[in-house]
Amino acid sequence: MKELYFAFFISVVMSEYFIVSPLNKGNESVGIHPVYELGRCYNVLQGISTVYTRVEDSIRIRTYQADGCTGESDALVFELTDNLAKQMFCTGSTDCLLEFGEIPNNIGHYSSIKRGKECSEENEEVSIYITDGCFYCQTDDGRYCKYGAHNGYMSLGTYPNNKCDESERSEEQQIYKCGCSTGVYGYCSNNTNDSNSVPSESISLLAIAIIASLGFLI
Repeated sequence: MKELYFAFFISVVMSEYFIVSPLNKGNESVGIHPVYELGRCYNVLQGISTVYTRVEDSIRIRTYQADGCTGESDALVFELTDNLAKQMFCTGSTDCLLEFGEIPNNIGHYSSIKRGKECSEENEEVSIYITDGCFYCQTDDGRYCKYGAHNGYMSLGTYPNNKCDESERSEEQQIYKCGCSTGVYGYCSNNTNDSNSVPSESISLLAIAIIASLGFLI
């Protein structure tokens, strides 16, 4: 039994990921990070599966015409600084940072595909991680944005300056519900209850674009 725990620990420690970090015009992270575990098989659509692997400083995307990453396949290889790679992965953003590394420190994450009504299906989905940095919203009023978990939702709040002080948070757009909602599971840490959250059934335009790009890429 000890050997099994040790093997599991080693596999977690040695895992490496391909991380996409969309940036705004000021070259700041906008807090959303799709993360792909290298070497893992993703069953993304019925009869289609994909594996991402590292080839020195490039990413190889191998797509199979079957579940379980078996049978015939086609592969594309991109350098992380390649403009074509950024065009594919940076959908919905001015630019993005593509890199290999560990899962970023985050305040939550949600699945890129549905797990079934009760979120009980174990799908091999790409996880989208949320970080809590303060960044320029790129709006005409010059406001800043920051993600946070409030009232059971991961939300995007707006602030008057780059301090993003919680006492100055004026409004929020709900991004996803913490827990299971319409088949999508969302995890939130440090959830707080307050009265500043603005209910909304919509997801942010950037999040929609990222999810759409995931479907296109894999």
